[in-house]
Amino acid sequence: MVKPIELAKSEVSDKPYLVWNALIQLITESNHEDLNEIQSIPLFAFWYDSEIQNGGHLQYFENKLKLFRNKEQLFVDTTMEALNILGAKEQNKILSDASKKYLSQIRKHPSKVKEFCELALEDEFGEFDRLYYKCSPDMNSFLENYLQTHLNEFVKLI
Repeated sequence: MVKPIELAKSEVSDKPYLVWNALIQLITESNHEDLNEIQSIPLFAFWYDSEIQNGGHLQYFENKLKLFRNKEQLFVDTTMEALNILGAKEQNKILSDASKKYLSQIRKHPSKVKEFCELALEDEFGEFDRLYYKCSPDMNSFLENYLQTHLNEFVKLI
């Protein structure tokens, strides 16, 4: 288990955003295998949201699934479980539908940026991206609620 990040109570009262920053620091600077079950939930949701916000579902699948070769479905299932725990039901359904489409065929992964851009322009996953961008509440809202519920797993106030 990764230890919570220590923050001074006085500092947090003046700068409450430090708690959010600590969550992001903990999940992005830790190996996911070292996080406990509670800590890993926001990691998988954050990975998903970050990739979608930056380049859509195609980018999510290409960047994350190649890290988990031969375990793609397990990775998607783990992310969907995290979204479900957070209460992000709309996002969960979108990922479920998009992943079925992505995993339904053998794909040649782009090895160059130009290849990825050409693939992205085909807009195969655009419908899922647009649905995701319309979700309300957004992922940060779910993550903030989860953080408040499990604050001691991420932050130790001293």
